[in-house]
Amino acid sequence: MKISGIILSLVAAFIAASCSEGRKTVSQPDETGLEEELQEPVSNVVNLPRGAEALFDDFFFYFATNEPFQRSRIQFPLAVDGVGEQDSLITDSLWKQDRFFFDSGEYTLILRSLEQLSIVNDTSVKSAVVEKLFLKADSVSRYSFTKSDGRWTLDGLQISRVSRHPEAAFLRFYKRFCTDSVFRQRSMAPEIVFTGPDPDDDFAQMEGFITPDSWEAFAPVLPQDTLFNIIYGDMPADETRQRIFVIRGIDDEEDIELTFSNERGRWLLTSLTE
Repeated sequence: MKISGIILSLVAAFIAASCSEGRKTVSQPDETGLEEELQEPVSNVVNLPRGAEALFDDFFFYFATNEPFQRSRIQFPLAVDGVGEQDSLITDSLWKQDRFFFDSGEYTLILRSLEQLSIVNDTSVKSAVVEKLFLKADSVSRYSFTKSDGRWTLDGLQISRVSRHPEAAFLRFYKRFCTDSVFRQRSMAPEIVFTGPDPDDDFAQMEGFITPDSWEAFAPVLPQDTLFNIIYGDMPADETRQRIFVIRGIDDEEDIELTFSNERGRWLLTSLTE
């Protein structure tokens, strides 16, 4: 997850505040570019600097890691749509801070083309959905965010089954791919396009092909049971025979892309980029 300089400055201020019992200040740019002093620890701030919400990623970093700010950006009572169950409302008193994927350190994107990555940095995006997918339990929680007047808010939660997800067929394949070694070997192209570090040289990159029998030497660690997925705006839903499964570290040190192609109704891993 790419985090802007504004958010990084807030993080730095938070670290400084946690090391001292005194009150610290945080620089907050205003519309004219001048800086104002915010006289309280950043952990208690419920207003972001202007411009920090231009991108959903920047907003969401602060939303997930700061409890007062999180509560201030939820439309309570929060409507919960339990598909197949009785709908309900979550009040402020019942809400507990949700850190989402910030404890696991990574999240995923399920794309149909690499061009869809550009929407991540599109400041015109006015909606986003953060998904928690529990593959073994066949459950998915979908948190719906909207942006109005420059402010992102969480305004809905839907609980449903992974088997009813728009990507249910691919997720069913992925669940078996990452847990069943025999099935995984059968689900790889004879030659897999590879770009990434050379396992024999820590300082070298290699580009070329790997084969299924050499997979273990190059294989990334794949999330198995719990996936966190982000859907930005209205990503095109046109049917394609390709899925790009992106694993991203929140500190930008990890960015792995696995490309799968559907050939005659069968998904095959065709490309790996690390």
